[in-house]
Amino acid sequence: MDGFLGDDFDLIRSFWGQPPTYLLGLLASNASGNVWNDWGLDATQGRGFLRPIHIWLLKLDTTLWGIRPVGFHITSTMAFAALIGLVFRILETLGARRPAAILGAWVAAIHPIFSASVPFIAAREETLTTAFCLAAFLCFLKMRIHGAAPVSIFLVYALALLTKETAVVWAALPLGYDLIVGPGPGRHWPRRRDLLAFYGGLAALLGAYLALRYAAFGNVVAGDGSPTNYLSIAAFAEYHAQFWRGILGDPRLEPCGLPILRAAALAAALSLLVLAVLRKTAAPTGWRRQALFFGGFWYFATTAVFYGTYFDDRHHGLPLVGLALFLALAADRALGRLATVGCAAVTATAAGVMAVVLLPPTLSRAGTFSEASRVTARVRERIEQHSRHLPDGSRVLLIGTPLQEEPPYYFGWGLQSALSRPFTASDAAQRLRIFDRRDWALNRRQGRLPSTFDFEIRFAPSPPGTILHAGPPAAPREHN
Repeated sequence: MDGFLGDDFDLIRSFWGQPPTYLLGLLASNASGNVWNDWGLDATQGRGFLRPIHIWLLKLDTTLWGIRPVGFHITSTMAFAALIGLVFRILETLGARRPAAILGAWVAAIHPIFSASVPFIAAREETLTTAFCLAAFLCFLKMRIHGAAPVSIFLVYALALLTKETAVVWAALPLGYDLIVGPGPGRHWPRRRDLLAFYGGLAALLGAYLALRYAAFGNVVAGDGSPTNYLSIAAFAEYHAQFWRGILGDPRLEPCGLPILRAAALAAALSLLVLAVLRKTAAPTGWRRQALFFGGFWYFATTAVFYGTYFDDRHHGLPLVGLALFLALAADRALGRLATVGCAAVTATAAGVMAVVLLPPTLSRAGTFSEASRVTARVRERIEQHSRHLPDGSRVLLIGTPLQEEPPYYFGWGLQSALSRPFTASDAAQRLRIFDRRDWALNRRQGRLPSTFDFEIRFAPSPPGTILHAGPPAAPREHN
């Protein structure tokens, strides 16, 4: 029952009341990104986002549900469930036994990384892109193992690219798999003509996508205009250190203040890897090649687009899934000599340990998003309540609105949108000039602040959303 927050307001407002041609134009324009022009994300300057699938699904939700957030959350949860199912299916397709496949899917399902993208509606692009990339990889495995046609790969991968541009890294996975893992036991490489057809089709798809980006932005890069550091070795090292701190060293992963549980879970995972490496078998299972691909290549390929930009853990669904696949394959090999019942018992114990370590921070973070959405609704109602009697054109200054600079955002970048239709019947945003001082300081959305105001609404820092003062300014003051 969470409500909207942050970017939800901006994105939904961007297409509200627009004609169908607007939605079609998203394929080769920055139409949805124009709501952020005051950030400097101007397509005429070569910046912006090409993510039509994301907007189309939001539009579908508004068609089905109006602006009732529950419908949007159902769609986001369905996408997440599909992602977890795909992890399981990939492991089964790779030959992992069912207990190991369940373990891998379970680890991906309960890790705190996804608790930042599933409850936050606008962040579903992360979940959707990861799901589409996994579906494309599953189709690729079926092509390599069972000889399926490649058409489904191209279709699903196109959906991933049009959901978020970071899906471009997926193109390295088939190539890495073919070069490192190669054919399965007793199988032959596909014919050269089939290889050329697949990689030629993949190159053509990427070329068409880059052409769309050029049509939208005048270049193939676009983005938010933030400085990048892809040539910096220090940035590369710091990024990966931060990633592993988040995966293994985040204090939130110490349930009930017991770091020994986290250490035990890490020791158990390392033990599985050691057993997998040391275990000898007469059959050429290809474990070492699989370990190299899923344990090394997948990680560095799927993080390559991120290390030179800003760090946000919700971006790392695909790298985390690769680690879950690697852990499950290692568990399957390490426990290979156990009978089915014994293997199931060991993996169930491992799943229980993971639950003790990962579920508390995951649920805690999800609860924070719930509270954030309630605060957003409460603050919006109070702004409307205290400003409805003001004359048209009044200048209203908001001071101390609840906002965390790290996710989840209480208002994030969406306060003006949250006060406008379709989210409220109030006309406050149209009648009044409302300035959020903190939002202005972070993003300069409204230009230069006036020096005087007719009305102030000041919020108490704790609990968030309570009114400290609502009325004319106590005394004239300059606001720089």
